[in-house]
Amino acid sequence: MDRNDKHAGPDERGNVMVGALMMLLLISAMGISYVALSKTETGIAGSSKRHVQSMFSAEAGVAEALAKERALYPREYAQPTQVVADQAQGIVASHSLIPQALYHAFATFGALMAPDLPLARRQHELIATVVSLTNHCHY
Repeated sequence: MDRNDKHAGPDERGNVMVGALMMLLLISAMGISYVALSKTETGIAGSSKRHVQSMFSAEAGVAEALAKERALYPREYAQPTQVVADQAQGIVASHSLIPQALYHAFATFGALMAPDLPLARRQHELIATVVSLTNHCHY
């Protein structure tokens, strides 16, 4: 009989082995969950990075479209007659999902405002006011 066996009863042999296997199983499960968690965190970080890149790309597209459309307007339209607190930018931004369409829409408006047409700026403003009123637009 082994020296350690004389203190253990017949039902107690191998209990340490079962305990060690349970601890090994617990540690393995924790390791697997940490690997899965780090994989999820990496995916979230990548998604956030793509979101930020998309936002910067969209803002650059809008800025480019606005610069191109401003180049089409007569010089007298370079400075607004009344500066509105970022409300106008919201209108333009709402049309900016397709920057090419935004450019063409404003290019059309720029062509209608051409200085070689027989209307003066005040007449353009009057027409725009009547159209806005007819369309119930508060801008």
